[in-house]
Amino acid sequence: MTLPTDADAPLLHYADALDRQDWPGLRALLDDGFRAEFVHDGRTLDADAFVAFQADYPGDWRVTVADHVRAGDRAVVRCVVTDGRETYGVATFARVGVDGRILEVVEVWTDAARPAGS
Repeated sequence: MTLPTDADAPLLHYADALDRQDWPGLRALLDDGFRAEFVHDGRTLDADAFVAFQADYPGDWRVTVADHVRAGDRAVVRCVVTDGRETYGVATFARVGVDGRILEVVEVWTDAARPAGS
C-alpha cells in the first residue's frame, strides 16, 4: 500500500500495521493517552490493551483500505477485514494529535459482509 504524507497518514499507517500484524509499529502510532471504543459492544481499551487485543485475536486477518477521508485533526478509514472465510466491514473514526500520534479511535463494525452476488 502506498501511504500518503498528509493529515490522514497516521490512520492509514494504523490500517497498514493491522494488516501486517506489526504490533510494535501499531503501538508506536498510538498516543500514551489513546482510547479505543468499539461501538458494537461498548468496550473501551487503552493503547496497551488495544494492541494486546489485536495481537491475541485468533486467525490471520487481512485489512484492506476501501476509502478514507480527513478533516483537520480527524480522519475516517473504511476497511474490509477478512480471514478468507469471513469478511467484515469496519469504519474507524480517529482523532490525531499535533505530534501525529492517534489519540482516539471509534470502530463501527458490520455484523457480516453481504454474501457474494447479493
